[in-house]
Amino acid sequence: MKVLILSDWEDTGGVGIALKQALDRYSDWEARFVRRHDNYIRYPSDITWDLDKPKPSGLDDLFREADVVHVMERWSAVTPFDGWRDKPLVMHHHGTEFRHNNTASLLATTKEYGAVGIVSTLDLTLIDPSVEWLPNPCDPAKMRQIRRDRSRTGELRLAHSPTNRSIKSTDLFVNQTEGLPVSVDTIEWQSWAECLTRKAQADMFFDQLHIGYALSGIEAMAMGIPVISGAYDKKILDLMMAVFGYLPFYLATEDNLRSRVERFIENPDLRRSFAKLGEYHVDTWHYEKTVAKQLVGIYERAMAR
Repeated sequence: MKVLILSDWEDTGGVGIALKQALDRYSDWEARFVRRHDNYIRYPSDITWDLDKPKPSGLDDLFREADVVHVMERWSAVTPFDGWRDKPLVMHHHGTEFRHNNTASLLATTKEYGAVGIVSTLDLTLIDPSVEWLPNPCDPAKMRQIRRDRSRTGELRLAHSPTNRSIKSTDLFVNQTEGLPVSVDTIEWQSWAECLTRKAQADMFFDQLHIGYALSGIEAMAMGIPVISGAYDKKILDLMMAVFGYLPFYLATEDNLRSRVERFIENPDLRRSFAKLGEYHVDTWHYEKTVAKQLVGIYERAMAR
């Protein structure tokens, strides 16, 4: 069986290429991934179709041969292909596009087109309970090897790697950690490889205070780095408790972020406890083999419609 995964812009969070790689390694599906733009993060790529260039040779053939078409975020990723409405479709909602920018339209069109709706973060199921959460895939062995290769000693280090300062509460983080006995590494405007290298040298990691945790937090957890994080809405935390039975991070708010960091600094046992919990969480929910198996089931449902 064959799937064509399509993005009309960059590869959001590197999820498209990660899903292709997971399917390649752990399923009998042949997966190809197309993006239309690269950015400074420089995630690995499969097929890049630049926005100002003609369709790459053979891409229409890949589309015709695909048993399922997996669309990232926007239908404009698939509209350049003739007959797309006749294909089994999966619409993969991510972040701001579904949460704020285009919610009503995506809710309506996903249903109208008979697509299977899936989401990349658990909080998005609060918008549409009919969609399925597909955890973002991670290769824990790779993350742990990167950390082993970058092991260091000396002053405690706290890292944070925002792509959007406002969403990730970066200014608050910088202000609240000023003067603490810890080296603070705010990783911005770096490639994915460089970000992982610097993250791997941290003793603790701050993710965000927005939706519980996201890709940066997943990578840190997989590396065995304890994560501090939070959510803007208690309903998100309640949902995580209902699904997981625990929170995989040390819960912080705008009011207690500094004290949470201080607790981690002062208490190595607390750090070790959350490091183990984070590793368990990634192994249980985000391991790419598990995600690939779930995704194959999603594709089978799309084909059955």
